This record gives sequence, structure tokens and C-alpha cells, in this order.
Amino acid sequence: MYLGASSEAYLRFLLALSGTIFLFFILVLVLALLLLRYFYLNFKKPLERLVHELEKGGELSLTGYRELDALVSAIKTYTEREKEFLSREHELKLELERSAKLSAIGTMAGGYAHEFNNLLQMILFNLELAEKGIKEGDYSLVNKHFDNIRNITSRGQNLARRILYLTKSIPGETSQVCDVIQNLMGVFRTMVPREIELRYEFICPKPCTVPLSPDSLKEVLINLIKNAVDAIEVVKDKVERKEIKISVVSLEEKELLLTVSDTGCGMTEEVKAKLFTPFFTTKGFEKGSGLGLFVVYNLVRNAQGRIEVESKPM
Repeated sequence: MYLGASSEAYLRFLLALSGTIFLFFILVLVLALLLLRYFYLNFKKPLERLVHELEKGGELSLTGYRELDALVSAIKTYTEREKEFLSREHELKLELERSAKLSAIGTMAGGYAHEFNNLLQMILFNLELAEKGIKEGDYSLVNKHFDNIRNITSRGQNLARRILYLTKSIPGETSQVCDVIQNLMGVFRTMVPREIELRYEFICPKPCTVPLSPDSLKEVLINLIKNAVDAIEVVKDKVERKEIKISVVSLEEKELLLTVSDTGCGMTEEVKAKLFTPFFTTKGFEKGSGLGLFVVYNLVRNAQGRIEVESKPM
């Protein structure tokens, strides 16, 4: 007796269970063989087509199905055309940038050449008048024209310094930052539209001296303020508070923080990465040469300083 059943009944149960399991495995095996045959036939057809195409010397099929081949070919053609278009567009963009850079250099060089030519003509004119005064014996007139020549030469020196700003500052010169800014407040007010508020903050217990000439520091400030004005002009209809703030804070014995901040449009990370690259501009070369912040960067770096930019796009 097994669990209340007779031995014969138990054996019949085991035989039935064994038969069921055997039939199940047979069924699984048949299904597996059918699946194998199905996959074999489906893989065989593309291979036969491939062999047939190779024998004929025709184009090889990518998938074994003409419809899919046509779709893949169309996608491939479109992708290649798109790559070619983007490549041409990139080349045209680079060529345009190169032309703009050369144009900016030419414009800048032409401007400086024109200014130098004017100074030379003024010097020649005063020399002629001085020569005439010498012949006439009017030495007061001679001294006057030589003073004019001296002043014109000084203007030429300042012009040469402005050219040097593109690469380095004039060595050995220093300036008091707060004094320079206070002397330029009128200039800044003229540069900045009236609807934009100009604020100043000076936290300097003692004189804040930097190894930059007053003209170099003026160049730095003017370029930074110009960019601040441009940033505000972009979003002038979207912001209520239009403000540019210039602050000077004495940090340590030999360090100070000069900050020019604005409530303008801000900039993306991509623009920030190229900010001090020569000839890089977001305003177009018809409005800017892309040299302003490059000049600022070189002046500050050559004065053993550093520049940090904090900005987020609106």
C-alpha cells in the first residue's frame, strides 16, 4: 500500500506519468526540429541569393531582401549627402571667419596707418613753418612750432603704445586704480546710455596700485564697459534694472579685485570658452573686431594678474 492506494494502482500511475513526460519530450524535440528547419530555410534563401549574385557578378545584397536593401541604400545616400553638406558648410564658415579676421586686421592696420600719416603731415607742416621762422629770425615762432612737434611726437608715442596693447603692457609703469577710475567717470558716463545706471564701489583702505600704465588700465576698463553695454542692449526690453557696477576691493597686501558686472544677457559655456580668443566676436565683425577682450586678457596677464568670468545666459 502506498498512501492508501494499491501497488498496482501506483505502478499504473507511474507508467502514465512516464508516458506523459516521454510524449512531452518527443513533442518538444519535434518542435525544435521544425524551428531549426524554418531558420535553416530562411537563412538559406539569402545565402543562395548571395551566391547567385556573386556568380553573376552583380551587386551584393545587404540584407537579402530587396525592399530592405532599397531602404538601407536610401538612408546611406542621405547620410552621405548630409555629411557632404555639413562639410561644405563648415569649410565655408571657416573661410568666412578667416576673411573676417583678415578684414579686421586690415581695418585696424589701415586706421593706425592713417593716424600715423596725419601725425607725420603735421610734423612736416610745423617743420616748414619753423624753417620759415628761422629764415625770418622769428625765434619765438620757431619755439612755438617745435613745441607743436613735441606734442605731436607725444601723440605718436601714445598711438604706438595702443598698438603694443595688443600683445603686452609697457613695463615699469604703475597706476592707482581708484584714482584712474575716478578720473574716467565722466568718460564712462559718456560711453554708457543714460537709461543704464553706473555704480561704483571702492573698498580700499590704502592705495591700490597695479603694474599697469594709466592708459593700459583705461583700455581694460573701456573694453569691459563696452561689452557690458552690449550685453544690456541685447535684453534692454526684458530687464527692469539696467545697471553696470565697477568695484575695487583690496584683498591682500599685493592683491586687489577689480570687478565689472552688468545685468545683461549673459553668455553660454561655449562663448565663455572662446571669450579671450583673438577675433572671436558674437556681435558680427561689422560691429566688433573681436580684439577688445583679447587686449584685456594680454594686459592683465602681463601685469601678473588673472581674469575670472562668471556668467549665465538668461
